Amino acid sequence: MIESVWQRRWLPAFAFMSIVIGGGYATGREVVEFFLAAGPVAGLAGLAVTAATWSVVAALSFELAREASAFDYRRFFRVLLGRAWPLFDLSYVALLVLVLCVLGAAAGEIGVTLLGVPKLAGAIVLLSLVTLFAYFGTAAIERLFSVWGIGMCVAYAALLATSLWLFRDSIVEVLVSNPVASRSWVAGGLQYAGYNVAVIPAILYCVRYQRSRRDALVSGALCGPIAILPGLCLYLALLAVYPAALDAPIPLQLLLQRIDLAWLKVGLQVMIFGTLVQTGIGVLRDLPRGCSPMARQARATTHCVARPRPLSSPRSRSWSRTAQVSWH
Repeated sequence: MIESVWQRRWLPAFAFMSIVIGGGYATGREVVEFFLAAGPVAGLAGLAVTAATWSVVAALSFELAREASAFDYRRFFRVLLGRAWPLFDLSYVALLVLVLCVLGAAAGEIGVTLLGVPKLAGAIVLLSLVTLFAYFGTAAIERLFSVWGIGMCVAYAALLATSLWLFRDSIVEVLVSNPVASRSWVAGGLQYAGYNVAVIPAILYCVRYQRSRRDALVSGALCGPIAILPGLCLYLALLAVYPAALDAPIPLQLLLQRIDLAWLKVGLQVMIFGTLVQTGIGVLRDLPRGCSPMARQARATTHCVARPRPLSSPRSRSWSRTAQVSWH
């Protein structure tokens, strides 16, 4: 199999971006809490700190995973933590429960907003789609991350372009005035980067395509700027509703109400729902062996080896090729 440049360099970055958006800044609340609260200009520096941190941690993690052939979180932390790796196993289960609860609640809210259906229906649709992609396996998941990741960049770019078209003067005024900050941009950038790097083990299966240290370092370096790009678009767009966005429970909804374009509201909600599905897939993919069909598929490799028949065989003493499945 000849791995493409996309698989070796770009796929891990888009997979990382998809999980970070769905489990993080899709609604704009975290963008406001960690970055905009530091001030409109300083918040941009905080975004840069987050992107740089993600790039460094991802590059080092990818290279370690590649060298050790540790393409799932358990193998990775066995190498990284040694005998202490079960500590992360426990925290990963806790993270899994928390993330699934948040995703279900968010999916329910989107269902109510778009279709007026009960919240439970949105959560059921979310889990059904996660299960469906689990059934189709790794190849389908990689295509979803690739296509939907590009779509998310386009969607947030459209949001920014629309905001600049309608509220350019307001956005420029906020940037020029640069109000007093309520928190440190360095602390905000590092804190946001720190708790989001926990999703890197969920995308290590993408590293199996990499064949050199250059592949690992380049793909890791791309994680930061690609994952922060939609966040940057959302950040700049939210300046149109500053300072009201600071106290809004869902700043994105406040902005969309101000824009008042039905097609943009529906399109963004659909794209965000897709990222919730991706986040669910990401955190469920590396369940312990025997629980996740996707994890089993990723660990299975097929080898063709030549074996001679025993000399005592009455039928034949010629060589035959036998396919064996080896589980790692």
